[in-house]
Amino acid sequence: TDSGRAMQERELARKEKVMKEVDGLLEKAWSDKARAAAAKARHIGTTASGKTIPHHSDDVYTAREKRPKWNITVNPLTHPEEGGKILRQRLSGWSSQDHVDAAKKHREQADAAQKKWGEVADAAHSAAFGGAKRQPWDHKVSGVSRDEYSPEHKDQLRELAHGGSAHAAAADAHWKAAGKRTSFNTAKSLADELSDNVAKIEAQNVATAS
Repeated sequence: TDSGRAMQERELARKEKVMKEVDGLLEKAWSDKARAAAAKARHIGTTASGKTIPHHSDDVYTAREKRPKWNITVNPLTHPEEGGKILRQRLSGWSSQDHVDAAKKHREQADAAQKKWGEVADAAHSAAFGGAKRQPWDHKVSGVSRDEYSPEHKDQLRELAHGGSAHAAAADAHWKAAGKRTSFNTAKSLADELSDNVAKIEAQNVATAS
């Protein structure tokens, strides 16, 4: 009968609605899990207090916003001083030492990328020019060094150059977020110089004592 068919249709519609809701919940659960896994994969370490340090591609660094006195939208990688202010707001639970730890970790990543870039550039130059050794004056194209390099090598070089620059910018922003007045590189140079001087004094003292 018509009433029986109507009841069957309503029941089918109800079941279909329930299945869609279940599918939606499952999709959200997998999506949340995937996002959590991706976020974890983007971490580069932790601070001494246990704070997770995000990768430079994380939203905490890449999300742009309108800031006073700026005609463009900016993020923490745009400018060290402004980046430091943004990070203090976005990471409000972080201490100055947390930001120092994050700055050092990002600097390590930047240095590693720079070292790897040199290794890839050496291999690319050798492959492109019959075993020739790359020289400082061979650098002619920003990011990839030479147009003659293979597409595969140039892709690697671009990724390393971009990643290294982003990590360096994140380090500078965290350094300023920690309230430091000097740049991270200046502070690192001074620390290295101090360490060298201490080593020289100790060596002189040992020589004098003997």
